Amino acid sequence: DMTSNDVIWLKIFGQWLVSFDGTTWTEHASMVNFPSNNITSFAIDNSNNVFVSDWTTVAKFNGTGWTNVSPANAYDGALAREASNGSIWLADDQGLQEYTGSGWSALIAGPSSPDFRPEDMLVAPNGDIWITSIGSCYVSRYSQANSAWTNYDTNNVALFAKQWWYSNIAITHD
Repeated sequence: DMTSNDVIWLKIFGQWLVSFDGTTWTEHASMVNFPSNNITSFAIDNSNNVFVSDWTTVAKFNGTGWTNVSPANAYDGALAREASNGSIWLADDQGLQEYTGSGWSALIAGPSSPDFRPEDMLVAPNGDIWITSIGSCYVSRYSQANSAWTNYDTNNVALFAKQWWYSNIAITHD
């Protein structure tokens, strides 16, 4: 059962977002300065703002309208996910940036790998940021506590053979 304020958000492959409030389905197809209809990812902050990204733009929906909140630096293949403190993290082939509500942090350079192309990410309760990369055979972890990257691949852990890559990532909260 959904509570009275719950809204389900869906990313439709190659399309916009759709929301469901328990009664009505709504297609969100009109975004300010959003150049494509191919959303790569979305996240919801602690204030229920919905952030969406494609390959060049990040937009924020506050419940009534869209605002372009793209970082100043050019990026490609961006992903956004909610951190436990409510900020939004953006991962792309350059590295990580955090949106805290008033702007983007300085870029944290990505791990030293030619194949770092984020596909999915999450922020663990301890603050570690875990990222899967499409077209590569590893998972990366950025430790905010140590400001250090660790790549997990077939060289340091028994994972699937090199022809596989990892896409979605999730965490249990036990």
